[in-house]
Amino acid sequence: MKAPYNFIISPVGEQYSNTKNIGGVEFTFNTSLDLAKYVNRVAVVIELPTFYKGDISVGDIVVIHHNIFRTYHDMKGRQTKSPEFFRDELYIVDPNRIYLYKSNGVWKSHLNYCFVRPIAKIQDQLLNSVEKEEKHIGVIVYPSKHQEENLKLKSGSLVAFTKNSEYEFEIDGEKIYRMYDRDVVIELSEL
Repeated sequence: MKAPYNFIISPVGEQYSNTKNIGGVEFTFNTSLDLAKYVNRVAVVIELPTFYKGDISVGDIVVIHHNIFRTYHDMKGRQTKSPEFFRDELYIVDPNRIYLYKSNGVWKSHLNYCFVRPIAKIQDQLLNSVEKEEKHIGVIVYPSKHQEENLKLKSGSLVAFTKNSEYEFEIDGEKIYRMYDRDVVIELSEL
């Protein structure tokens, strides 16, 4: 089974990531289908597109758009799976909805996406501000191929990014923002 232009993937783990083990007891902290924050975004690649020429391989782990595995209610109130659902926990996904992939144990950004770690607010220690992060400033964790090759930005580069470009993900227990590489607008030497 192969799709000409799309990946075939399967979820890693449950459809929703809404439980936490505390002191040996499993707690469910979200029961709503509507909150995108709790939808699983991690999958394994089952099959590559026929015409794919990139670096992702069968068996690689990928981070995807939150709506891929989401269950929602249609116009008649019936519970249904996303349009990407094919059958038997298989989903057919456009390459643009894959943001990050793990190959040989190393995470790499996909296409024109990059991932930036927010930094703690500098003045928070002095003013005890409500804000915990510097706005629109962070450190590149996973640069896009374009950023590495053409702009010489690498993991660890301090950068500024455009307003409302950050989209929160949790990768390996760390909060990072996914954005387009074009949203990184300035490389900073220091704060």
